[in-house]
Amino acid sequence: MRGLKGLNTYLHMLPTRPLGEERKWFACVLISLGICSFFLPMVILDPPVLNRTEWSALNVASKVYEGKLPVPGGSFDVQLIAIALIYSLMPFALIAVYRPGPPRALKVISWIGVGLDVAFKLIWGPHNMNTFGGEYSGYFGSGHMRAGPAWWILLSITPALLAICFAKNLDRWRKSSS
Repeated sequence: MRGLKGLNTYLHMLPTRPLGEERKWFACVLISLGICSFFLPMVILDPPVLNRTEWSALNVASKVYEGKLPVPGGSFDVQLIAIALIYSLMPFALIAVYRPGPPRALKVISWIGVGLDVAFKLIWGPHNMNTFGGEYSGYFGSGHMRAGPAWWILLSITPALLAICFAKNLDRWRKSSS
């Protein structure tokens, strides 16, 4: 009996109501922040690679397109694909925010993003990013490669979107404060 009651409680916690204006606003701010991180440094290198120390996702994508990355001794790695997939989820998340009905699509998109975050950033992280042909010395170390601000922003966007799907109290906050 206790197991069914727990399952029933869990099912009532799933998002069943559409996103309110406050949750939509928070989601749009997060997605905008994620899109802006495309231009912020993702990886910081010392010594520079191709005369550049700070590499944004835009810089990496343009150099891969030009054929200058990966550098000799480097390799095309899975992290670049994961980063590209997370950025490609953002427009779909924006569409899902304004989709009528419960936020099921946003929840699925967020779970996919969280899975990519965990698999490609937390488990493997920038220390296995071999595109630049160097060794990583730790998240805050002073070695050849460090994670830049965009790395941390991108790491937090999809978990925050997932939290917004479940944070029903954000919609009630505005009504009770008026």
